[in-house]
Amino acid sequence: MRIFAIFFTLLVFIYAQEENQSLKDNQETQQITLPPAKVNSDYYASFRVAPILSRFYSTQNKANTSLSVDFDVNSGWIWGEDKDILFGFFLDGASAINNKRALYSLGAGVSLGGRLWEGRVIPQIRLGYLLAHLPIEVSKQYNVQGGLAEFNLFFDITKGYGLFVAYRHGFAMEVLKERAPRFNLSAVMIGFNFYDFDLDW
Repeated sequence: MRIFAIFFTLLVFIYAQEENQSLKDNQETQQITLPPAKVNSDYYASFRVAPILSRFYSTQNKANTSLSVDFDVNSGWIWGEDKDILFGFFLDGASAINNKRALYSLGAGVSLGGRLWEGRVIPQIRLGYLLAHLPIEVSKQYNVQGGLAEFNLFFDITKGYGLFVAYRHGFAMEVLKERAPRFNLSAVMIGFNFYDFDLDW
């Protein structure tokens, strides 16, 4: 009788261990995974939107600040054995939130980036041309053109959807059709970004 009790207790213990292991396996299976986007093409495209805080200044004017909304598309090729080099072109535009002191801009150029940690992080540098409307005063505004340089970081939350941060600098910006001092422009952005690596062009 004692042997039967010991044997029964042992069976109950083994059954409980198996149930616990099965429960752990089910929990691991049900865990939500957030993988980065996979590369299934030789091409890529991205879209981003974000508020952009700009600060522009010259030697003869005090610094001015403007808040706008920036829209951007970027597309190009994926190079390298591990598909980790991105080269492309971008088109960028900003529209003002405050119409009385409106900052509008349009930019275009080339971009070079890389996929790090299987695409979880994508740093990118850009060089291009920028055409902008600077609200120096309510009664005095300038249309300027010049060079554009930008560095941005994209963080893939899941499957190409994520957030980015960027710093932009507009340099040697000359006023169109008017003698005026050159301007410099600095801007920061934090917003939504989506990358698509599954294009069939």
